[in-house]
Amino acid sequence: MKNREGLPEMAVISGGETGFRFRGRVITPLDIALFNEIIQTYNSEGRTKISQVICEKMNWKQANGKHQEGMCRTLLNRLARKELIKLPAPKRATPPNPLPVRIAPPEIELDQAPLSCPFADVAGVTGLVRARNGKYRKMYKSIVHQYGGGYRHLIGEHLNYLILIDDRPAGCVGVSSAPRYIECRNNYLNWDRLEMQKNIQKVVKIDPFFILPWFQVDDLAAAILSMLLKSLPEEWIDIYNHDLGMIEAYIDPRTTWNPYRDEGWKKIGQTKGKSAQGEVNRPQLDVYAYEYPDIFRKKRGHMARVTT
Repeated sequence: MKNREGLPEMAVISGGETGFRFRGRVITPLDIALFNEIIQTYNSEGRTKISQVICEKMNWKQANGKHQEGMCRTLLNRLARKELIKLPAPKRATPPNPLPVRIAPPEIELDQAPLSCPFADVAGVTGLVRARNGKYRKMYKSIVHQYGGGYRHLIGEHLNYLILIDDRPAGCVGVSSAPRYIECRNNYLNWDRLEMQKNIQKVVKIDPFFILPWFQVDDLAAAILSMLLKSLPEEWIDIYNHDLGMIEAYIDPRTTWNPYRDEGWKKIGQTKGKSAQGEVNRPQLDVYAYEYPDIFRKKRGHMARVTT
């Protein structure tokens, strides 16, 4: 059971040892004692140094070798709110947190001239461009906020793309780390908890994905997905230094728009509609999966499922 700080209460984890789980890791009283020792040693050097040392001591690293400092600082802040540790005061004023206080991106004007035709008849170049920084990032945030259900600041591995038709924004698609506890996926892959923790970074989700309403282009979504599936594995390795085994997408079964019925995608089950706190307060969504077969070969040791 989680408390209001987002941490579960201390419980017996294994072998009679008490602790709690945080993002797939077991945090024990001995770990908290180590954190306090590091905080005392590096108190004068500030919170950044403290999180760096803790990441090094705990071997908390991303696949690309960088410390998981964002995750570490989140944990430390929550432990401090529970008065299990005492952090030094911030050295500078803390900027507004974009997560609890979400500032809407500024709206931009878009060319809304309608385009209605088969994809094969589209004049000009259609493609995906990374919304990494500059004008494309601003455009992506604004379009997702206006037409994609609201822009959310993401932490962790993610890539965002603008869909362009002859330099006109036609939609957006985002890819980010998948949730850990999707029961139908873990069952589909024959994952136990240990295998899930080891391999979950190789599973990503598509969210958001939408086409702007004035583009009524047959097969456009399928063409965009095809481009994404071909280019994503190489881009992901270049940026995050690990390969991908599966892409997931979640679709409300009541919707009529479903670009994941095409060849290569497979419906593997449905979500339970539960929040992170275990409350059933969300719609149940169909889960579609696209597998990269080489990553699923057990002989390579990347995934648990054996393909037939």
